[in-house]
Amino acid sequence: MDTPQITAAHLARAGEQLAAPGVDAVLGVADDGGFWALGLLRWVTGLFAGVGMSRSDTAENQLIRLRTAGLRVGFLPTLRDVDTAADAAAVAEAAPWGRFARALHELDAHIEVQAS
Repeated sequence: MDTPQITAAHLARAGEQLAAPGVDAVLGVADDGGFWALGLLRWVTGLFAGVGMSRSDTAENQLIRLRTAGLRVGFLPTLRDVDTAADAAAVAEAAPWGRFARALHELDAHIEVQAS
């Protein structure tokens, strides 16, 4: 998963939204235009066909696909996913309590030792 800062509260919010009247799907958009979560009450065949991944318009195109299928969409918070070293540092800073932040800190320390 490239959004290691996700918490149980994020998932609970997705479930709460999906349980609410008038919501068939939830979408969590990523800062870079992708998405980190997509929850559905029911499967729709072909929902992902033709939606390019890892692009700045991925979430936008997926949202169009969801709405074209007649699904009513709720939104989750926008999160930053990890695609670069800068993303990794920002996510580790945003979620310093997690295993990802600890692993990144250990990696940085290892690199520092190797460089000296």
